[in-house]
Amino acid sequence: MDKNREFAERVRLCWHPAKSVSLDPNDRLFCGKCGQYVHQEQIDSAVPDYASDPRLVLREMERIGKLEAFIVTLIYTPESNPETIDYDGLIPVEYILNLTGKLRDAAIKFMKEKEGT
Repeated sequence: MDKNREFAERVRLCWHPAKSVSLDPNDRLFCGKCGQYVHQEQIDSAVPDYASDPRLVLREMERIGKLEAFIVTLIYTPESNPETIDYDGLIPVEYILNLTGKLRDAAIKFMKEKEGT
């Protein structure tokens, strides 16, 4: 699966695939995948490129309420005690400046570990 699409699914975003969209009895477009009404231009819309803009990853992690815990995993090392980590909201620069998906992939790994999948 495409990593951007996987991240979108894990943060509960829907890209409204055409095969999931149908007309309801009032001729409104309805996405059976997420249960939302959609506009024509939203059908098969592209999933954002979370690799080329790491800020999008941070926004979505904040939206689902997991940003702080996620950032702690970025600064945690096996030698450090998670109870004593001084979380100050700083994200290691190698994740922010990397445009190949390092932050997105770390977020996917974090969510998989939390979900046990």
